[in-house]
Amino acid sequence: MLFAPLWRSDLTMPLVDAEEIGTAHGLTADQVRGLYAARKSNGFPPARGKRPGAGKRPQSEWEQAEVDAWFAERARRKSEGAPSRRATRNDPGELLTAAEIGRRLGYKKSDQISTYYDKGVFIEPDEEEVLSSGRVRRRWRAERVDAWNAKRPGRGRRATSTAPQLPKPSAGAPDDLIGAAEAARVLGLNGVGSFDSTLYKGDLPLLTTPASTTMNGRRVRRWRRGTVERQVEQRRPHAPVPENHGPEDVLLPAEEVAQLLGYANAKSLRTMIARGALPHLARPDDPGPPARWKKAAVLAQARAKAGHVG
Repeated sequence: MLFAPLWRSDLTMPLVDAEEIGTAHGLTADQVRGLYAARKSNGFPPARGKRPGAGKRPQSEWEQAEVDAWFAERARRKSEGAPSRRATRNDPGELLTAAEIGRRLGYKKSDQISTYYDKGVFIEPDEEEVLSSGRVRRRWRAERVDAWNAKRPGRGRRATSTAPQLPKPSAGAPDDLIGAAEAARVLGLNGVGSFDSTLYKGDLPLLTTPASTTMNGRRVRRWRRGTVERQVEQRRPHAPVPENHGPEDVLLPAEEVAQLLGYANAKSLRTMIARGALPHLARPDDPGPPARWKKAAVLAQARAKAGHVG
């Protein structure tokens, strides 16, 4: 062994500090301390006391035999490709923070999972707690994390693996409940962090009160997709209110209505009508086919859009 352990007269086993452990196992002292910090997920041995430091703070110390046994078991599991002890003994309902998940999955960056989630490529959390600062503390069930890890692209190449691909914006029914990651994508915001910040500042008034704050008995925040889409419409830079030339009772087809309201085409117009975002046009004045609306109703909707109401 490379240890030069400190012996204690009142103990039968030699004690080693982080630097000595690192020297013996090819790690830095900080990496050893990181393993100890993650002991709940990796089973690293408990510290057995503090060693007085020479001109520095006291250093934690561990029993050499326990540390050797832990590294030997770790090497055995790695060589056999066996799952970690923690992965096989987790309570399915155990909740892990993003940092704990990162250590559990072997990422070098402690904020890797937070980065994945912020970009919308990690699963929705099983529990969320909104702190007084506006920051959101999230936790995930261990079994869902393991399932995600088993299926993600590049699994097993932690430090150099290809990051999971950003999902395409999904479509769904207006009553579907969605989390912060999907809401951020629908709103076109730069990740969950931007969504949380914008929400906390009061710039998403329709989303201030989530449609659901619990799921399976746990605290979560979920919003109805239709409400998020209406918030998108409210935040959209609107086309100027068209000038009123000619009689207001003239009937306009969907293509002309879409153009006047600033939509790309008639399909986009019909989608927003179906989602309840254009209440003045909910019922065409002439159901057709083709459906047509009075110019007066279109102008009223344009004014409502410009004023961010109705």
